[in-house]
Amino acid sequence: MARIPKSIPGLKPLILLLVTGLLIATASAEPAAVIGETTITYQALEQHVKGQLLRLEQERYEILRAGLYELIGDQLIALAAEAKDQTSEQFLADEVESKVAQPDSAQIQEVYNSNKKHFADTPIDEAIQEVTEYLVGQSKQRRYREVLAALEEQYAPRVSLRPPVLEVGTGGRPSLGDASAPITLIEFSDYECHYCKTAEPVIREVLEAYGDKVHFVYRDYPLDFHANARPAAQAARCAEQQGQFWAYHEKLMASEDLHQEQYQAIADEVGIERAKFDACLISDDFSEAIDRDIADGEAVGVSGTPAFFINGRMISGAQPFARFKELIDEELERIAGE
Repeated sequence: MARIPKSIPGLKPLILLLVTGLLIATASAEPAAVIGETTITYQALEQHVKGQLLRLEQERYEILRAGLYELIGDQLIALAAEAKDQTSEQFLADEVESKVAQPDSAQIQEVYNSNKKHFADTPIDEAIQEVTEYLVGQSKQRRYREVLAALEEQYAPRVSLRPPVLEVGTGGRPSLGDASAPITLIEFSDYECHYCKTAEPVIREVLEAYGDKVHFVYRDYPLDFHANARPAAQAARCAEQQGQFWAYHEKLMASEDLHQEQYQAIADEVGIERAKFDACLISDDFSEAIDRDIADGEAVGVSGTPAFFINGRMISGAQPFARFKELIDEELERIAGE
């Protein structure tokens, strides 16, 4: 197990924060304010800002996690250096710096050509140093990660820091995969959101990679400033009414032009019976159901889209496949060890 420093900067303020939170929690029935004959309790206050507090808790965990892995990385390097009778700096010089080659002209040209907007009118001869520094920096980062991965395999540090886990319901919404799968992935999304559209191929990659290990659930979270998001969610639910949610959802997410004629055109493309669909489209049948999705999202800290929950662990925003893989693998490992 990697040795962690006995003294961690910021530990005392962190303990104070935890103790303060505990005191507030135990005094939740106590008044936070009194106006005339009306009392506002800490419990009512906490409920009122529950979503914000959950987001703060998630942010706090991410900061702690990043800091912990920095400390673990430093300690792993120190242990490996000690085994070679070196300082950490000497070890990194041998294992990282010396292993990184200078980029060749073809690599420099490729980066330059791919970033013409950045370089504007700067000729390549004047951009060589900047491009070289960039490529060398990227190579050093890759090599450093490789070294750390090998050291983690060798020393096997045990991490007990646990993320906040929330109870997130599926809301009876459309899903893919077996509901009894070890991983439940829930997305709160918006059909007008660019980042939600960006996340679509990543979710497909996750489902392809993990197969029957993942149960995926889609929930609506149309943002107020996206005028077409709510009508689009209504259209998707009208398609769901005819058993065509996923075919319709895929085409709707791929569309940049959201309006009633487009909703109807997609319905024709996927073979939905139009008379019933059109009547549903102008109805208010799903307004309360969409509101429930929004309320459920807010209750677990969702404030923007896309927002994902992997067995109750939150991922905010459009993230690469590697981030989903990291959390899913952690959950599968945890479940296997129970």
